[in-house]
Formats: sequence, structure tokens, C-alpha cells
Amino acid sequence: MSLNNANPPLDDVRVRQAVNFAINRENSRDAIFSGTTDLPAGIIAPPELGHAPELEALSKQDLDKARALLAEAGQEGVEVTINVTNTLFWPRMGELIQSDPTQAGFHAQLDELDRLLDEARAEPDAAKREELYKEAQEWLLERVPYVYIGYLALPVVGQSNVEGIPAAALGTYRTFLEDTKIVSQ
Repeated sequence: MSLNNANPPLDDVRVRQAVNFAINRENSRDAIFSGTTDLPAGIIAPPELGHAPELEALSKQDLDKARALLAEAGQEGVEVTINVTNTLFWPRMGELIQSDPTQAGFHAQLDELDRLLDEARAEPDAAKREELYKEAQEWLLERVPYVYIGYLALPVVGQSNVEGIPAAALGTYRTFLEDTKIVSQ
């Protein structure tokens, strides 16, 4: 989870610390990863050199501490927007994490992009869905939260009698095989 510390209110280290203490990592571990992740104790993961399990207390949810830090910074009820990637587990993670800062005194909301993407996913008409996805892309390109560098092209090795594998989709973890077929030779 990255925090943009170039702009208020996240330019205040106390507000960033409050976000840190607001997040319930155990909840994310259990609800999204089925208990399979290790809780953090810093940026260096076990078994790497420098892992410091004694730092785990700095990455535990402590709502009282988060509220106190927000009060000290004069930012109770400050609005923050959570942006999440729309692949893999990230949308669920964003929805789950949204409630954590709210409990600590932030006003946290998922951004407009999520509404557009939810609407597009629910649209049964392909032409309307395509327009909604274009609108979402335009929203992103106007606000520039990311600078797009290129599309990853992965080489795919397969048998000569298999056609239609959408190789470009492999890098996005969205491989749909509805057009893939085995052909006779």
C-alpha cells in the first residue's frame, strides 16, 4: 500500500503513521489470502538478511494510536481516497481496507474509477460495457495516477495444433480461453 506523501494531508508523517496503525492486516490475511500470508515486521521479509520480527508492533492495528496521531496532526475526519488495481485480489483488498481508516477517524472512500469499473463489469450489453471501459481509461489518462510504459508481451510455447491462445493477456492474469481450440493436423 503506497501513500502519496507529496500532498496534504499525507505530507504529515503523523497522518501516514495513523494510516499505518489503522490497517487491520490480520483481517486482510484471513479474508483475502486464507491465512497464508505472514504478517509484516518491516520491509524485509523472512528469511532475508535484516528481517527484524521485533518490529512487528509497528505494523499492528492500533485504532487508539491512529486516532491520537490524527488528533495531534489536526486531521480528524480528513478525507482520503483509496485507489486499487482492478486485477487479482486488489479490488477485494480495497473494499476490505476501506473500513479500517474510517474506524480510526478518516473519511475513506474508493475513488470514482471503482464505480465505473463496477458498472462496466455488471453491464450485459457488450457495446455499452466497452464504452464504460473506455470512460474508465479516459478517467485514468486525465488524472495520470500512472504513466503507462507499454504492454508486456510474453512468449508462449504450445503445441502446433493449439490455436487462439490470447498470449498478450497472460501478463495481466486475465487469460480467457474461449477462442482457443485444438485443430487437427
